[in-house]
Amino acid sequence: RKAAEINNRVLLEAIRNIREGLSEKSVMMHIKNYAFEAGADEVSFALVQSGSHSALPHQEPTDKIIHSGDAVVLDIGIRYRGYYSDLTRTVVCGSPSTKHVEIFNIVSNAQQNALDAIKEDIKAEDVDLVARRTIESYGYGEYFIHRTGHGIGLEVHEPPFIKVGNTNLLKNGMAFTVEPGIYLPDQFGVRLEDNVIVSRGGYINLASIPKSLYIEDYDV
Repeated sequence: RKAAEINNRVLLEAIRNIREGLSEKSVMMHIKNYAFEAGADEVSFALVQSGSHSALPHQEPTDKIIHSGDAVVLDIGIRYRGYYSDLTRTVVCGSPSTKHVEIFNIVSNAQQNALDAIKEDIKAEDVDLVARRTIESYGYGEYFIHRTGHGIGLEVHEPPFIKVGNTNLLKNGMAFTVEPGIYLPDQFGVRLEDNVIVSRGGYINLASIPKSLYIEDYDV
C-alpha cells in the first residue's frame, strides 16, 4: 500500500508537468528523480509514450518531442521496501480530439466493468473477459493486444495473471493490476492501470488519482 501511495504521488507529479516541447526522455528523468525524492527505493520503469508512440505499449522513452494534441501514456513502476506498484494514466497535451475522447471512454468503461467483476472465487480469466468483451462490443477488440493484468507484490510481474486461459480462482488478499488498453497503429493508444487487492466484499483500489484525458483535472 505504501508503494502504491508513493506511486500515486509520482504519477500525479508526472502528469502535471506534461507540456508541449518536452521530450519523452526528459519527462522520464523527472519521474525518476521525483520518485526517489518521494521515497521510492527503485524505479522499475518510467514509460513515457507520446503521439504514435502511445500505440506501442512497450515503447521506451525516446528523444521524441511532445506536441500539442499528442496522447501521452505514462506507465510507472516503483519499489518500496520490497513491494512494487505499477500505475498508468493517459492524458492529452492540450485539447483531446473526438477520437481521443471516444477511445478513452471505452477503455475507462472496460476497466470499470472489470473492477466491478472482482470478487473472491471467480476465475482470473473472468476479469480479463469482462474488459475484453466491453472493448469488443465497441468494435475495437483487435486493438486490445495484451492481457488485462498481472499480479504485483514482491515482483512487479507475478501471478495471478489476469488473462484468458487462467482458470485459477482469485482469493482474498491477492494483489494485481487491471490495465485494459486500445492501441490504434500509427495514431495513438490509451491505457488505464490500477492496482487492486481482492477483499471479502470485492476489491480495494490502491490507485487514488483521477482518470481523465485533461491534465488540469489532476490539480487535486
